Amino acid sequence: MTDGPSTPSLRIRGTVELLRQQSRLLPKNPLQARALLDAVSRSMPWPEVKEQDTTVAGVPCRLLLPDGASRGLLVYAHGGGFHGGSFATHASFLRPLATALKRRIVFPLYRLAPEDPFPAGLDDVSNVLSSVLSESDDVLLAGDSAGGTLALGAWQRVKEKRLSGVVLVSPWLDLTASSPTVDDAPHDYLEADVIRRLAEAYLGGADARSPLASPAFAELSGLPPTLVASGGQEAFRGEIAAFVEKARAAGVEVEHDIATDLPHAYPLVPIFALERRRLIDRVRAWMDVRSRSGRVT
Repeated sequence: MTDGPSTPSLRIRGTVELLRQQSRLLPKNPLQARALLDAVSRSMPWPEVKEQDTTVAGVPCRLLLPDGASRGLLVYAHGGGFHGGSFATHASFLRPLATALKRRIVFPLYRLAPEDPFPAGLDDVSNVLSSVLSESDDVLLAGDSAGGTLALGAWQRVKEKRLSGVVLVSPWLDLTASSPTVDDAPHDYLEADVIRRLAEAYLGGADARSPLASPAFAELSGLPPTLVASGGQEAFRGEIAAFVEKARAAGVEVEHDIATDLPHAYPLVPIFALERRRLIDRVRAWMDVRSRSGRVT
C-alpha cells in the first residue's frame, strides 16, 4: 500500500508524537537515546522466559529458552536505526514470540553506529547466522527495521545454506531514502530528516546502493519463504511494497501483513499490546501452515 495514508485514531496519533520526539534524539545523541529507550522498555511487563547470555562466533548474544522448545532456532536482528536497540527494547515482543513458536531465539548484540559503521553490525549478524546454521537444520531468520536490513544482508552472505524461513517486521530496505513515501508519512514517528541522517552515519561513506547495505537492490531469487509485516502509516511502506513485488517476481513465496492504521515497527511500541499479540499469532499461524505442509523440518 503506497497511497497517502488515512488518518489514524487519536490514541495512535498521540503515541506517534511521543515516539517522534524520541527518534529525533537518536542521530543527535545516540548514547542518551539508547539509555532513554532502555529505561522506557524496562518499565513494561515482560513474560517470563528462561534466558542466558552467551557468545556465538565471537559476538555477544542473548539466548531465549522457552519451555517446550522443540522447533529449532530463530536468529533475530534487532532494529534501532543502526544506532540503538537492545534486548530491553525488544523483550516484550521476543519473549511471547519465543513461547508461541516454541523456538529458541538467538539475539545478537551487534556493534552499533556511529562508533562502528557499516559493515560492522552486518558482520556480527552474518557470523552469528553462519555459526547457527552450521549446528541446526531448522533456522528461522528475523529482524525489524534496521534489523531487517541486517537480516537480509546476512542472508545474502550465507544464501547457499538452507533457512526455514524469514520474518521481517517493518524492514528498512533502501538506505538511499528515495522512496516517495519517506517524505509522505505524516502519521509515522520516523521523519525523513532522521531517516537520512541515520543512514548517512551508519554507512560512513559506503555506497547506499550496495545490496548488502540496501536489500532493495539485492537479487532475491533463492530467498526462503518470507513473511513481511508492516504498518500502513509508515515511511517505509513504499519500499516495502516494492520489495514484496520484486520478491514475488523472483519466485519467492511471500506473504505481506499490513496493519493499516499503525506506524513503523509497531510491535515494539508499548501501547500496541493487542496489535503485537495479533502479529505473534499471525507468525505462529504462518509457521504452523508451513510445518503441516512439510516445508519446515
